[in-house]
Amino acid sequence: MSLYTFTDTMAEISLEVSEREIYNDVRSEVQITESETIIDQEVEYGYITVYSDLLFPDPYNSVNVTLLADLPVIKWEKPFVSELWGGHFLTQAQCTTVGGTYKIGAFGEYFCWFDGKLSLATVYVQHRYSDRIELLVTGGTVIGGHTCGVKCKVAAAYKYLVQPEESHVETWMHTIKIRRQDSDSIKKYGRRVMNLVWPLGQPKAEMEATIEAYLERYKEPMPTINMKVQGTTDALTEQIFIRKISDCVTVENTAMGMPAVDFFINSATIIQDTGDLLEANWILEQARDTELVSLWKWDVSKWDEGDVWAP
Repeated sequence: MSLYTFTDTMAEISLEVSEREIYNDVRSEVQITESETIIDQEVEYGYITVYSDLLFPDPYNSVNVTLLADLPVIKWEKPFVSELWGGHFLTQAQCTTVGGTYKIGAFGEYFCWFDGKLSLATVYVQHRYSDRIELLVTGGTVIGGHTCGVKCKVAAAYKYLVQPEESHVETWMHTIKIRRQDSDSIKKYGRRVMNLVWPLGQPKAEMEATIEAYLERYKEPMPTINMKVQGTTDALTEQIFIRKISDCVTVENTAMGMPAVDFFINSATIIQDTGDLLEANWILEQARDTELVSLWKWDVSKWDEGDVWAP
């Protein structure tokens, strides 16, 4: 952004266009380090199912149960009812009524077996932990004051780590060569080569962006002017005192047919002539489009109201 505009207020001005600083073939090569992680042993998981027998307390038809894990749990799977049977107090007719099978046990007792009717009991998860799972089991049909699904076996499988992943990192170095050219500039001025040197390990994307920026900057010559400014007014005297190298100023000269153009101050010399008139001699280089920036301004208002971010 220009800090001041000189319009026909310079004492002397001369324009020069030099081809000395033209580069239209920008090259670079650098050794970069790359690495890759090699998997030596894939991770392996296992599953263990744990069970618990429980008895529905009469006359209630729900009970809390906790299943314990012997190994650190990564994930508990959905629990389920694995077995369900009624007590020996049920008659064969009552067992048939609720869809059970009347069977004789190992000690000669009869009981009602609900094979295939496991939906008579339902398991709800209360809490999952790394070493246990807490469940609520509900179900059963009340017959004659007794809960039909008196006994139940619930189960849940958990996932655990059998073998952790084993890996190692392999690292190698190789050379990357990057080159950018501008054919139009080469036709006009001949091939002008710029070789860039990079530190070890420079990222490729960063190299490419910098090389392209250098090519854009130097493929065409930029005019320079020698300009003398005399402190004939307070405003010009102030500019002589406060302007410094790298400041951007706008220069316009109607006698030369020169429109308003932005320049950077490359060098500055201040002298006082014999008539006590302050004088500055500046060498300025025309600013490239890529070197000019816009400043942003934020008002004091809140977001999303009348004032917004603006250049």
